[in-house]
Amino acid sequence: MPKTKATPQTKSKFRLEDHLLLAKFIANKLGITKVAEIKEFAEVKEGFDSDGRSYMYHAIIMRRGNTIPEGKLRQYDDNIRKYFDNLKRNREEKISLKYYQYLALLFSEIYLDSYFQNPIGFLNELNEWMSETTEQEFFSAPDLKKIAYWMATGSGKTLIMHGNYWQFIAYNKGPKKLNFENIMLITPSDEMSKQHLDDFKKKRNSSHNVSRRIHGILRRRQKRS
Repeated sequence: MPKTKATPQTKSKFRLEDHLLLAKFIANKLGITKVAEIKEFAEVKEGFDSDGRSYMYHAIIMRRGNTIPEGKLRQYDDNIRKYFDNLKRNREEKISLKYYQYLALLFSEIYLDSYFQNPIGFLNELNEWMSETTEQEFFSAPDLKKIAYWMATGSGKTLIMHGNYWQFIAYNKGPKKLNFENIMLITPSDEMSKQHLDDFKKKRNSSHNVSRRIHGILRRRQKRS
């Protein structure tokens, strides 16, 4: 009897978006069942209303499936407005938060608040969600200390990164506080480092130490060259 030729297994194409589990978990809490649904916010008006509340807040609070309490969303929205006020300080050009930039900051708010307030509860909730939606391995406590942002070129990563700095400083307190000596900002070139330095100088009231350290690193590089 002739042998049956084995049919090679077809490898599924690797898609990064399939592995953005933390983003999917947080999106699900906001009533976003698929990361691609984020584009549904594209038509939301940018900026804040006369009460200082963002139009994104109103869109999210009315979204079916949102499980974040209204009080928490107001707190996060207030924080994001404060970060945005810092970002636009001393800038000549007019800036506004795009819907995906607002969501990047909101996702960070939810993550940092959950991590520093109740990391075990956060971990259990995340793993319970994973057991219901994916076959991938569960997270462990050390995994929650590492996060990454996947953003396209020209999407405002520099602005968001500066906002993330303020977010971390704001939430890094209490019994779960992380002790550190420095925050490292690694860029691919001196030109990019100078761009960050210039941005921090514009907001030096809230970023003085970072600005001073970047400036010191650039001066040392210049001396070597």
